[in-house]
Amino acid sequence: MKQLLIGPRLNNDGVTIGGSEVLFENWIKYCTDNKYNTIIIDANKFNYENLPIAIISIIWQIFKYAPKSDVIFLHGSKNDYFFIAPFAALASKIFNKPLFLKKFGGGFQKDYENAPKWKRVGIRWAMSAASGLYWELKSLLPFGLRYNKNSKWIPNTRVRTKNQRNITEPFNRRKMVFMSHVRKEKGIDELLEAFKILGDEYDIDIYGTLMGYKLEDLDGHYKGVLPSDQVTDTLSKYSLLLLPTWKEGYPGIIIEAFGCGLPIIASNVGGIPEMIEDGKNGLICEAHNPQSIVDAIKRAENVDYTTLSKNALASFDLYDGNIVNLSIIHDLEKACKK
Repeated sequence: MKQLLIGPRLNNDGVTIGGSEVLFENWIKYCTDNKYNTIIIDANKFNYENLPIAIISIIWQIFKYAPKSDVIFLHGSKNDYFFIAPFAALASKIFNKPLFLKKFGGGFQKDYENAPKWKRVGIRWAMSAASGLYWELKSLLPFGLRYNKNSKWIPNTRVRTKNQRNITEPFNRRKMVFMSHVRKEKGIDELLEAFKILGDEYDIDIYGTLMGYKLEDLDGHYKGVLPSDQVTDTLSKYSLLLLPTWKEGYPGIIIEAFGCGLPIIASNVGGIPEMIEDGKNGLICEAHNPQSIVDAIKRAENVDYTTLSKNALASFDLYDGNIVNLSIIHDLEKACKK
């Protein structure tokens, strides 16, 4: 089985890395490691000279490589669904190839309902023409099932890490960490305000690409950008991951924290409440609310922290790439045999 994979590769600048790029690269690596044949089309518009050239090039590649493939598999965000999925569906019809669509992130139902009619018609046709739809959030399943009975919840995944914490270690109020893009929408201002309220007895280290912030804006908490192969090793040295984001799908950093046995405090937005059961494998705070972050940290000091850590580690089973990815491969192979 040869897959035609369409999705966003890592940015050519080698610095700016988003969750969608990481997830697509993870799928490519899984296929490479397990010797599955692939043809790859980069759908990251920033890796092309400009947007029109990107769209034309991506569409041209779809029709060039679809006849040479057994299955077409689009990994996409909102704009990929609106602008690329209809052409992938057309190629699947012309060349009689099964099509699978994997949606990154949440909020797509609202995006669909607010889109112009021509966009809705195109993506509705693409979804109904697909052999399978994969949704990152469980909450999107009812929407997907309207247009395709072969809709499934397929969460973000990670490979199980060997960098696990000693989950019997007590909570350390000076060993907390934020790890994501350092931008306003991730709740950075609220995080900084929370630690001003908490005072010098508490500390947090901030890792990630600076987007809209300067080093001096981060009150001495900033520790730089980590290579991807150092993420879990670094996470395993902390007591708590904080992610007070304003909007989110299934954050990969939460999955990586689970894999280390690291409890999380994260805001009650997007897919996060589907991942974190408050008081069991982490704690929930309110977005846009520094005091809620403070209150959650205080709660972390007073819960059974060892049990919280054990439950975080156990939660990784749902996101184990070796298990989830194999189920996708079975779907693709079954569709190719029809």
